[in-house]
Formats: sequence, structure tokens, C-alpha cells
Amino acid sequence: MNYHYLETLLGRYRQYRSDEIDPMGDLLTRYQQYKNARALDLAAVALSLGIQPESSDAMDPLALKALHDTNPNFDPGNVGSYSDQEWMGIVNSAKGKYFEYLVADELNAGGTVGDLTLPDGYSAHLATSMTQPGWDMRIVDEHGDTAELLQLKATESVGYIRDTLERYPDISILTTGEVASGLGPNDMVIDSKMSESDLERAINSTAVGTDHGYLDEFWGNFHPLIPLLLIAATQGYQVAVNKQTVSSAMEVAKARAARGMVASAAGALIKVLSGSWIASALGAVTAGMFFDRSQNIDELVEALKPRNRLLAARAQHYQVLVARA
Repeated sequence: MNYHYLETLLGRYRQYRSDEIDPMGDLLTRYQQYKNARALDLAAVALSLGIQPESSDAMDPLALKALHDTNPNFDPGNVGSYSDQEWMGIVNSAKGKYFEYLVADELNAGGTVGDLTLPDGYSAHLATSMTQPGWDMRIVDEHGDTAELLQLKATESVGYIRDTLERYPDISILTTGEVASGLGPNDMVIDSKMSESDLERAINSTAVGTDHGYLDEFWGNFHPLIPLLLIAATQGYQVAVNKQTVSSAMEVAKARAARGMVASAAGALIKVLSGSWIASALGAVTAGMFFDRSQNIDELVEALKPRNRLLAARAQHYQVLVARA
């Protein structure tokens, strides 16, 4: 669509203009409004590309570390291919290691896990081997000597805890709240106040959250709502202040929305491929400008045909009146 082309058409039909009807002038006004709104619309698209997908903030780094450490062959891009049994094994193994990471981090940060708090100068160290017999965590004093050994068990099985107590009666067990309450009072069992179901939920959500294909990432970065709301608001304002009819405002809004959708889609695709907001914003602006330049003039001609016929009929009517005079 070309402004100078519209201006030429306006000059050609200006002689048939009247106060009742000026279709070419109306069309030119609409196009000017569409063109003038380009910078505002594309700025809204660029702004919307800065919105981060919600799932990226929901991922727990400790849960992700536990998944990778306990399941080196775990493929985050192929989550749906695992059988129920395979998936249960992945979650259970990661859940136990995640529990260990949480406890160690909290204690070393000076926090409290259940009723357990480290004295000043003490630190918690996890066993370097995942098959370490007897204990999972070593509490070290300020001199580097072992002050206490602990077993960390994230399980829902009371029987498993009882068997472990029989095998290692001198090593205390720090476990989840559900199992600790099920065992009753026991000096060798420490309630971590952590829920086994919460640990499992964190592992599941993190594992599924890593399964992002390109299509999922595209939809996570495609946010056309902001530019569409802006378009609706500005065109609605034109109608409210009587600067434009409802039908004219809807036509302009439709054209602006098409441009905004194209720019938003291009920007989202570039962001998925590049991971850069700047690149995606520049790509969206470029796509929006290219969309304006590539508008098919044939569509404009088709839109003008019924108006031209009306003008031709009006011109013929004026000619008859002049001839009679």
C-alpha cells in the first residue's frame, strides 16, 4: 500500500467530491492512521518480547542437579518416552539426592532443618559416593573433625526406616515429615519438616520443565496480547471522541492487528533461535516494516471498485443534470 498512490487517486476523483460522500479521502485518512501507528505498534511488540516464560522461573536448580547426578543418561527432550516404571525410578533416585542437597544447603547457610542447627564453625558435607554405606552426611567441627554422622532418607516407607535403624543403630536418620510422624517418638529419627510429596513434586515439575521443544519455546515467547490491547484502546478512543466511525476504526484495527501478529511471530521465532531479546525486538520491527511494504496493491484496488462504481454513477447523474440545464 503506497501513500502517494492513494494521493494520486484522491486527486483524480476530487472533482466528484461532495459533503455527503468522499470515499477516497476517507480511505486516505485510514491509511495515514495505519501508517502513523506503526512506531507505537512495533514498540508494543518489542516490549512484549521482553516477557519471560513462566516455566523458566519455576525450575529448581538443585532439583535439576539431582536429576543429572542420579540419572546421567536422562534425556530432558524425551520425557514422554519413558515407561511408568522407568519414570518412577528416575524420580525416586533424584528425590533422595535432592533432599540431601536441600538439607546441606540449608544447614551450611545457617538455617534450621527440623530441630537440627549447626553450631558456629561447623559445616555439613555430603558423602562423595552415592553408594556410601551407613551415612549420607558428615557434620564437621571447626577443627575439621567429624562431630556426627547422619543418614538422609526421603521416603514414604516406614518399614524402610526401621530396617535402616536395625542395620545402623548408632547413626541418626534425618527423614521426611510423613515418615517421622508415622514412626512415633524415636531419639534416632529426626523430622526434617520437609514433605516427601513436595520433594517429588519439585522433581516432577523440574524434569517436565526441561522438556522444551522449539514449538513450546515459541508459544512461551509469543505475546500478541499487549499490542492487540493497545490497538483496541487507541482505535476505541478515536471512536469515543467522534474522530472516526466504528466501521472505519475496525478496518484500521484489523490492518494494525495483522501487522502486529506478523511482527510478534517473527520476534518470538528469533528469540527462540537466538535467545536474545535485542535480536528478537529488531527482528520484529523489521518484519513489521516489511509487512507494510509488501502489502498487495491488488487488494486495495478490489476495495476501491465498489466505491468507484458509486462515484461513476454520481458523475453520470451530475452530467445528466448539466445537460438538462
